[in-house]
Amino acid sequence: MKASNDDRNCSTGWRRLISSPFLLMFVIFILLSNNDLMVSAVDPAAGAAPTTSTIKDTVNSAKSKAKEAFKNTFQDMTRTSTIRLIRPTVSKFRLSRQEASMLLKTIFRTARWEDLLLILVVGWCTVPAFQIPYDYYYEFKTDPSNADDPVFRHRRNKQFRESILYALASHLSQIAKIAFAVYIVDVIQMFVIGLNLVPPAVKNYMENAPHAFAQSCYIMWFANRMVKLKKVTIINRYISNYPESFGRMKLINRLVDATLYSLALFIILQILKIEMGIAIQSMLAFGSVGTLAVGLASQNIISQLLHGLLLATSDRIYEGDRIATNNGSIQGTIVKLGWLETVIRGADEITLSIPNNEMVKHQVKNLSRIRYCQVQQVLKFPYREQSKLPALLKSIKEEIQLACPQVITNDRSRPFRAHWTNFNDKDLEVTVECHFQNIKPIGEEYWDNRQQVLQAIYRAAAINEVSFSGS
Repeated sequence: MKASNDDRNCSTGWRRLISSPFLLMFVIFILLSNNDLMVSAVDPAAGAAPTTSTIKDTVNSAKSKAKEAFKNTFQDMTRTSTIRLIRPTVSKFRLSRQEASMLLKTIFRTARWEDLLLILVVGWCTVPAFQIPYDYYYEFKTDPSNADDPVFRHRRNKQFRESILYALASHLSQIAKIAFAVYIVDVIQMFVIGLNLVPPAVKNYMENAPHAFAQSCYIMWFANRMVKLKKVTIINRYISNYPESFGRMKLINRLVDATLYSLALFIILQILKIEMGIAIQSMLAFGSVGTLAVGLASQNIISQLLHGLLLATSDRIYEGDRIATNNGSIQGTIVKLGWLETVIRGADEITLSIPNNEMVKHQVKNLSRIRYCQVQQVLKFPYREQSKLPALLKSIKEEIQLACPQVITNDRSRPFRAHWTNFNDKDLEVTVECHFQNIKPIGEEYWDNRQQVLQAIYRAAAINEVSFSGS
């Protein structure tokens, strides 16, 4: 069927809408719901069968009604409150040809394209440009054919990202990317002022926005660089030389980080005050009620911060330590020792977060700091083996000394004993207690050592032909 004259006058969007399957369903709905159309088209009482022209007229009428309904719906949408709120802002982007030409000329006249091109090249091409020759000449290779080559004779073992050359290229790239961001902010400022998107009172603050943004970005970038440089050159080297100072140096590292970032933030606030007229007092002026509310809400946070500082300075626990409380309610490995909370992972891989003000209340045993361990075992023998016990006890101590050279035998505070300690109406009880140095009471080393002790006890019983109770 050819399109009618009304269809030819419709826009392309309306043609797509009319030819869509949704409109076909809508037409069928109209045909089924419009009794007048159906009666006039296919009423058997009229004495005339529905013809092709009658059906075409009915479909065309339904199409016209559908188009009119869609147009009315769109007009109703434009009258809603949301559209009315958006329309004033959108209308500001309507520029005449002359205004748009003046705005673009201002941007092109202000921007120095050769500088922008240099910034783009330095920002995104410096690292690859340094990496390609580095990988070619200095990458660690084990090719025997290059053994006599003077270039490869002095090759380095470091990868490119671990070299000083990468640090230099990365810093140049980051500086250039910040400069490109400043260019973008400058262009956005021109558009905002040129299109009058802000009230006149705000324009005064927008005049120096790119300059303030540039200074703030470079100051924060410099603070971040100083934090990482301090960590790599000072903290890590000191900890590698003095491992026992890990907790103290970690605290110092956090305090220095907080100091550097706080100083950078203070300088940025001063820049905003000078460049844009935004005073610090206006940012912090909450009023008496607001100050009271913030003070009350921050009491718990301040308490947790102070207790986190106490945990870090006390050197009681570090990240990675295996700890346990006296009451046994907390056992596991410290995953994170933060300012506000301590995260502990149990043997079942379930993590537990404990606020620092609660953590300091527990009596904690740091199993990772203990350099000694104990193995204690109670043995039971029947009464018929009573005569063999003296020889058995002596043999047990000898076998343990042979199997475990780290057993402590000359320290009265850590006894090494095997004694007949108790009896009841069924069994004789023997207690074996021994202590070991340089073995922590956790980990595979402890359990291997305990297994050797049990095997030594079993060998002693076999040598003396003594049977255990129940055997």
